[in-house]
Amino acid sequence: MLNKELIKVLSKIYRYENSKYDPEKKIDVYRHTDQLAPQQQEHLEASNFEPNRITKYEHNEVVNELKNIIENHNLEYMVSNLFIKAVGAGFNRGIQPIFSYYFAKNMPLHDFKPCSANVLEQNNVCRVCGIQDTVWSNDSKNLYDLYIGYCRFGGYSEILLDLKEILTFEGVIATDDEKNTFLEVLDIIEKAPRDETPSGLLKRLSKERCLPKSNNISRTWIVKCMAELGILRNSYDNDYSIMNAFVPYEQKLEWELNIHKSSLPRADVEFPISSWQGELGINRALANKIIDNASK
Repeated sequence: MLNKELIKVLSKIYRYENSKYDPEKKIDVYRHTDQLAPQQQEHLEASNFEPNRITKYEHNEVVNELKNIIENHNLEYMVSNLFIKAVGAGFNRGIQPIFSYYFAKNMPLHDFKPCSANVLEQNNVCRVCGIQDTVWSNDSKNLYDLYIGYCRFGGYSEILLDLKEILTFEGVIATDDEKNTFLEVLDIIEKAPRDETPSGLLKRLSKERCLPKSNNISRTWIVKCMAELGILRNSYDNDYSIMNAFVPYEQKLEWELNIHKSSLPRADVEFPISSWQGELGINRALANKIIDNASK
């Protein structure tokens, strides 16, 4: 599905020192011809991967495309297997798609509606889904982020980019060993001390070495994804899950702001992961649903 050598080449390109900011489109573009050895340059050219594929996204078009994509009846099966492989085998590209799928599936079909001025000063963000009215993106850099496990949970045009690419994947099937590892990780999380915080959980998962081929980036985003899926419960809505009813962007933002008020000044606050604590435990039913969906 993914060319590991290509990802190594891309890691040489997508560095801060190679970037140049485009103030008109508000994106970074990357130099690459001087950063690569001849063999790496040849590999890049052979892959047909364009290092700076710049795309303009408009809210209403993105929403309509997402609603069309989820008509693919095989997609839920694919994203479930991909997420199990992310947890059970360290396949970082498998973290994002399960969020993207359920976001697209449960999001209502709607036109752009700006956020209320008292909620968010920016008037180019939709209060329903959080997707911007118009935005330019470097699709190439965004795909690289997904390859290494850096995700976009929320209203982002990258959700469309993500789902379009995984539809090109073939043979996405989690093995029994990967499913068992997935369940073993849940067992470990379930043993959390009552006062364990998300950062404490990440340290414990690292110490346990239970997530194959993981690093700080992938472990962080796997845990955040489990919170979005509702496998990790949160203190605001015990039944919250991106797999269930859609929660509007403004509601999630309000919860996030409330969490921020009770957090340390420099705390990195994100809903729903920031409102998890060990005593809340996990939702086994949702985890089992993913296993079931991966087996159909």
